Amino acid sequence: MDTKEITFVKKRIETNASKVYLIQLFSVNHLVTKIDIGHFCHSLEKGPIHGAMFHAAIFFDDKEFAAFPSQPMTYVYSPHEEGDVMMHIKAIYSYDVANRLGKLHYYDINYLINQPGDIVCLDEISEMPKDDES
Repeated sequence: MDTKEITFVKKRIETNASKVYLIQLFSVNHLVTKIDIGHFCHSLEKGPIHGAMFHAAIFFDDKEFAAFPSQPMTYVYSPHEEGDVMMHIKAIYSYDVANRLGKLHYYDINYLINQPGDIVCLDEISEMPKDDES
């Protein structure tokens, strides 16, 4: 029996000037929905882990393609150099610790094909959205 799975793959801490960024990569199976990822992101630690004031969680449909972005401070991948990786990204979550504001960019197909994707605000005030009915 298939179950919904979100699995940690790896993490990295980046520093740019005085800003510290925590980037975590996860893999998800085909049963995981936008709402599952949203609830998962909402439950992530929101404090300054390792001094990081900016957090990102990037979700891949295949852990073999889980790779850190070439521009880690903006969580942006280059389609010319990282297109094969972008084809396996299902969602990108970013969180600003100081402002307590999180955003989830969800891609029905993948990050390369259907940019910019659904954007779901996951701050401390907003209500979790509902899954789209298919």
